[in-house]
Amino acid sequence: MNLTIAFVGVGAILALTAVSAFFSSSELAVFSVPAHRIDSLVATDAPGARALSALRDDSHRFLVTALVSNNVANIAAASVATAVFVRFGFSGGQAATGSTLVTSVFVIVFGEIAPKSYAVANAERHALRVSRIVVAVQRVLRPVLYVFEAASGVVNRFTGGESAIESYLTREEIATLVRSGEVAGALDPDEGAMIRGVLDLETTTVAAVMVPRTDVVALPDTATPADALLRAASEGVTRMPVYGENRDDVVGVVDVRDAIRADESGADLASALSEPAFVPETKPLDELFTEMRASETRMVIVVDEHGAVVGIATLEDLFEEVVGELVGRWETDAVDVVAPDAAVVRGWTTVGHLNEALGLSLPADAGVETVAGLVTRQLGRLPKEGDRVAVGEVTLAVTGATATRVTRVRVEHADENGFAVDASVGPDGGDAGSLGPE
Repeated sequence: MNLTIAFVGVGAILALTAVSAFFSSSELAVFSVPAHRIDSLVATDAPGARALSALRDDSHRFLVTALVSNNVANIAAASVATAVFVRFGFSGGQAATGSTLVTSVFVIVFGEIAPKSYAVANAERHALRVSRIVVAVQRVLRPVLYVFEAASGVVNRFTGGESAIESYLTREEIATLVRSGEVAGALDPDEGAMIRGVLDLETTTVAAVMVPRTDVVALPDTATPADALLRAASEGVTRMPVYGENRDDVVGVVDVRDAIRADESGADLASALSEPAFVPETKPLDELFTEMRASETRMVIVVDEHGAVVGIATLEDLFEEVVGELVGRWETDAVDVVAPDAAVVRGWTTVGHLNEALGLSLPADAGVETVAGLVTRQLGRLPKEGDRVAVGEVTLAVTGATATRVTRVRVEHADENGFAVDASVGPDGGDAGSLGPE
């Protein structure tokens, strides 16, 4: 009889330890699968993926399920062990000590360490395998789980804790995933560049993407709606700031659609203006993007610390910051090789891009970002057409300029063998094309 009881007791302890192992490993496996991977599994309709997604969507309930089931199994195993020891004639104290030793070994080794080690090594596969079982257990234990969830909610209110359990990827983790995807061929370079552009929104300020004041197309408040339409058509813009006494006195923004309605109705330009939105040039792009979407603003006026207007920024500028490596770079930073030892660039081409495109080592420090800025610093004055400066291994010749800015520069290499690379090839392997007219 005692032998039968011993066998039954050991069997019960083993079964309860298995239950403990199941929920211990399930908890670790489910929370170890990245959220983006779960979405991918659901998209491919992998077996168990929808159940796994459901567990992660209600992570608090899943955690309560795992903890309750795990602890009930452990307590039950200890109780069975105590009963077996008592049945074999041990005193209460001896039975408690013996059961503690036995269940501790089983629970720690076989109910925690071993299953969790397995779950770490096989997180995704194990999570998919156990998720449907856990969902079924949740349905059975729903009344019990409700009690524990309510109790934990009360405790959370007193302690300031949160019931929800979220899983976040850091910027570095996302960047690593992008690099891995490019190496594996899952992402092409253009897609990787776009994702990196999104990540850079947090660390890039509006000053980096704004249209500078010298390039802003603006109207005086004395203009008519017809004037606005003619100016918009000639400059190729759809919105323009309107100023009063001077360009720092921006009184509104006109949209060509509003100007058309005002012109057709015979109203003045003031009736077509929308309230201008002002932002500091130091505002991060991610914050600006959120604010512009929330307020449905298409254009903002950028001001410096003294309140002077330094430029404008539009939603299109923010989008180009994300996709600029795809469609914008070769339009604005084009490097057109016209001879083995000569190339033509726009004045606003960055020195870094020029170095990369032509294999040069021109100085690019914090004070100078563009080719025009480099020429200006070397001359010590505003450049004019015909100016030439020698910088490192090249000569920079100004071939296009206005009264206030350099528009075109010819880069001539001192070595007749020319540049180290052919910059006429664009990012997709095709011809980058001519710079075209100013």
